[in-house]
Amino acid sequence: MITITQFLCESENLTDIAPLGKATQSSLSQWSKPDDAQRAVTELGGVNFAFHTNKEQNPWWELTLDKPRFIEYIILHNRKDICQERSRKLTVEVFNGKEYIKIYQGDLLFDSEPNGLPLILPYKYPSKIERIKITSLINDYFHLSKVNILAIKKEEKPQFNKKIVFCRPRSGLNDMFVQMQKCRKYALTHNRELYIDGSKGGFLDSFSNYFVAPDGVYLEGFYFDKYDFSCYPSCLENDVINYKTKRDLNLRKYLHTYSDVPITFDFSKPYEEDILVHEQSGGGFSADVFEWLRLNEKVRTHIVDILEKLGEYDAIHVRNTDYKTDYKTFFEEIKDKLGNKIVLCTDDLQCQLYAKSFFGNKLCIVTELPDTQGKPLHMNKNIDRYSTNLNALTDLFILASGKNLYFSTLLLRENQRTLGKTKTSGFSRLAKALHEKQDLVKNVLYGD
Repeated sequence: MITITQFLCESENLTDIAPLGKATQSSLSQWSKPDDAQRAVTELGGVNFAFHTNKEQNPWWELTLDKPRFIEYIILHNRKDICQERSRKLTVEVFNGKEYIKIYQGDLLFDSEPNGLPLILPYKYPSKIERIKITSLINDYFHLSKVNILAIKKEEKPQFNKKIVFCRPRSGLNDMFVQMQKCRKYALTHNRELYIDGSKGGFLDSFSNYFVAPDGVYLEGFYFDKYDFSCYPSCLENDVINYKTKRDLNLRKYLHTYSDVPITFDFSKPYEEDILVHEQSGGGFSADVFEWLRLNEKVRTHIVDILEKLGEYDAIHVRNTDYKTDYKTFFEEIKDKLGNKIVLCTDDLQCQLYAKSFFGNKLCIVTELPDTQGKPLHMNKNIDRYSTNLNALTDLFILASGKNLYFSTLLLRENQRTLGKTKTSGFSRLAKALHEKQDLVKNVLYGD
């Protein structure tokens, strides 16, 4: 007859890791046998009970795992013959390397008959566990016949033979470039390869569709699941690709959904782990990313063709979706400074339509905009991502290549006290930084 432990192992691809650990108990009784505590996780345990403490207040049994592990279930089997009520009031705690966490406290007579079920505790905690402690809440003897600790059975995989930084930049184009540049600098300093995943950031697409990277930087091919590797943060070690995140507005960081651990690492120190994962957004600007990240030929040719057709022009940028701008007043303020040809780059269709009527024949529209009803273009799953991302890169180099560059001041959003140190968008600041580095712009567009 198949046991519940065997059923769980077979149906969920689990294995019992308890025999690999080292067991201890609070005391020994006259019925204890050599290596008493360890008998609960081996085949040496008796039919009726494995270990047996003395009579005392809150006796306990504890298992230290062979190494920190993710666990799926803790299963307790009661004594089979008599005195089963001694084990009905229990607490079960796990130690995660920092503290003991109580995962069960109850009063339950389990395994109360020959075919009764053991106490099954599902425990899919998103960080590794080092020890499991079971404590009786009564003043009596404590005994169990078996303890199973079930974990996912890992396939035999080759060891990961690289040290890498896995960068998953979030938010808009400028924020993504800031995080990529930060990770690139760390990777070079610590002799690591850099993998960049654009699928979770503002592009919602592979960066390989837009860029080419130098040796040691990879924009696709994240086949980590084929290898056995260590990872930081450790909460991602079971799944470094499909984990879930949430945004903490107070910390302004992305956290692991279940453990609340920030998805990043300390950039000021080295690590032994094979894979370091960084999934964050950030301010500032980083035009220097184009010192090593270049446009692929299709994107480069598209942008160069547009710039050559435009000739000389003044460039304007207006952000007016998630952030808002008083663009009508802004246009009034700059209209007498502008030349005979103007190119407007904006994320807002209504602003674009107003500019057509305000500037008339002076205005050139390069990219037609969808009506997003005030929602930003980045992270928008309801519009074509490739054309939207291509337009964003085109706008960036149009702004950077203009004779003069003008960008609007942002307004405070509702419930927002400050815009920080700047009142301009990250995209505007990135365009300005590139505008001031014309040699870099020409290298990106026309080659060294």
